[in-house]
Amino acid sequence: MRDVVILGIGMTNFGRFPERPVAKIGAEAVLAALKDAGIAWKDVPVVYCAHAMGRTVDGELVEAELGHTGIPVINVSNACAGGGTAALLAYQAIATGLYDLAVAIGVDQAPPGPLGGLFPPTAEGALGIDTYVGKYAMKMQRAIFERRYTLDQMATVSVKNHNNACINPRSQYKISMASVDDVHSSRMIAEPMTLYHCCPTGDGAAAIIFCTEALARRYTTTPFIKFAAGALTSQEFIRGELADTRDVTVRAAKQAYEICGIGPEDLDLVELHDNFTVSELEHIVDLGICREEEVGSLMERGEFDIAGKTPVNVSGGLLGKGHPTSATGIAQLCEITWQLRGQAGKRQVNNPKTGLAHCCGGDEGMATFVHIVKK
Repeated sequence: MRDVVILGIGMTNFGRFPERPVAKIGAEAVLAALKDAGIAWKDVPVVYCAHAMGRTVDGELVEAELGHTGIPVINVSNACAGGGTAALLAYQAIATGLYDLAVAIGVDQAPPGPLGGLFPPTAEGALGIDTYVGKYAMKMQRAIFERRYTLDQMATVSVKNHNNACINPRSQYKISMASVDDVHSSRMIAEPMTLYHCCPTGDGAAAIIFCTEALARRYTTTPFIKFAAGALTSQEFIRGELADTRDVTVRAAKQAYEICGIGPEDLDLVELHDNFTVSELEHIVDLGICREEEVGSLMERGEFDIAGKTPVNVSGGLLGKGHPTSATGIAQLCEITWQLRGQAGKRQVNNPKTGLAHCCGGDEGMATFVHIVKK
């Protein structure tokens, strides 16, 4: 397997842009990545495009917006894990010698409301039971009942990530929060979940360009930012049971750590799937960063803040930066790359050398990736 370098990254602002076609949103991210890499669109031999909400050939529509060149465009559908899946495929194409350069795109426009509204209606859904917000509200209730996390500790996740989003110019929302009371006082969604426990859906795109180390030397200087490891897992499926985002995350993390020899103790920052506040606490544990019984108190003590021991979601995460579904995974890789380059501005972590990206996608069919990037 060949070493793979991240040559260029690009990302649009996240938000609501109903007047802009998906193709134009995706093209904006690709053009930014091309400029960052210092290459032309005609130099790209293959594209992997992730999308969940659009048409079956969104990748070709983005390619058409940039100018037809006849290259293969592979469309990827893996829900919220789609962007990370496209990135993994692009990485594998370089690492195995199939191509010397590849582009991965994640682009989506999500309709207003919870993502569960996209699925066929059910009686359970009409009652509010079989919905994402209902399920995660029950996860929150369970965590409180089992004395794993308090509601204040979950709300602290939201305060941290929304304040981080305020210093990220690409964030969908810039809502400054003074304390957990701001979270508790927001509109009730499903007991005990209020609005600021939930991530917003929206529109946006991100793109990443991978290449070989030999090719990278033509365009940039060392130290290179390298894609060190990528792992993709699915649930051990039992029909009728809901997907468990925790087991798939644990297995993906274990695989990624074993591939590159980097462990949770070596991570300088983490961008993970915080679709709801309870998810961030769970996944910090699932990734091996700390134990279940200590994660809540560590969150309150600021261990996961930008200046903390292991910064988590310094971009603002899904809660603050926004969550255009398939764009999220590649946006996480963009954030980590900016951080390792020292280009993250006010949210810059002190001298990071390694970073981890993680996202889960799906419901009864769960896809989860864990990718590790290093300098």
